[in-house]
Amino acid sequence: MTDEELKRVFTLLIEVVNDLWVGEKKPILGARLKAEFLRKLQVEGLEFDERKEGFKGFVDFVSKSGAVAIKSWPGSDVWVVPAEEQDQLKEGPSTTKSQIRQDFWRAFVTYGQHGMRRYYDPAANQVVDLADGVDHPQIPEIVPFTQEQQLQWRREFAQNVEDPGQRGEIQSSLSAEQPLREFSSYLRSKPDIKKQWNLFLFRKVQAGIEAWAKRNSVAPGIWPQRSSSAEVLDRKRRELYSVLDKIPVDLLLDLQIPLRWLVERQDKN
Repeated sequence: MTDEELKRVFTLLIEVVNDLWVGEKKPILGARLKAEFLRKLQVEGLEFDERKEGFKGFVDFVSKSGAVAIKSWPGSDVWVVPAEEQDQLKEGPSTTKSQIRQDFWRAFVTYGQHGMRRYYDPAANQVVDLADGVDHPQIPEIVPFTQEQQLQWRREFAQNVEDPGQRGEIQSSLSAEQPLREFSSYLRSKPDIKKQWNLFLFRKVQAGIEAWAKRNSVAPGIWPQRSSSAEVLDRKRRELYSVLDKIPVDLLLDLQIPLRWLVERQDKN
């Protein structure tokens, strides 16, 4: 690849980072960035293999762009933001598995009954199992991550473990006759490693769900698990709006607004 071609590839990478940032205003998971970057290359009719071009891997390639900030935490994929937004990477990731709806988590990570296929029904906002052999093109199908894919995630996680001894123990468990079971058994005796793995797994599942949602034009807000406090607050807000809708406009003008709230709101704007 010529210098000009490599420069073009870097430009496309930066465009993807900026587009994702502008659209979501949050750090970008490395796995998602790579997926979007590869899609961009395909659209542009370009082929690129970072290792063939002398980079150690995708992260090394991204870091050499000079226009992004990167940070990683033990057991986690890297996070990327535009260079001018590097302050957004000061806090470590705190998202956990519990922040993905349980039905979505099961749908993507576990396997259903033989002869059944999984779908997301937007009208009912729920995951449903329907008999195989009948196509349902009006609703998107959910294909769980394969066992080989989930095994590969564990191998990737093992490579990120800093302690050589623990890394070797994990890799040994993944070489067993039943690697998934042995891996889980090992984690039960290593709570710190298990915490890192849960975070790593969450990132992988989240990225997979986001990619699925984009392919199927599914709204991005349907799979996060809302906290009970948020649900209560949202219900109270709906109830309040319902009451306000019934009050005549001339009477609404008599409502008193807390001065503190008004001043603080103006300060923020």
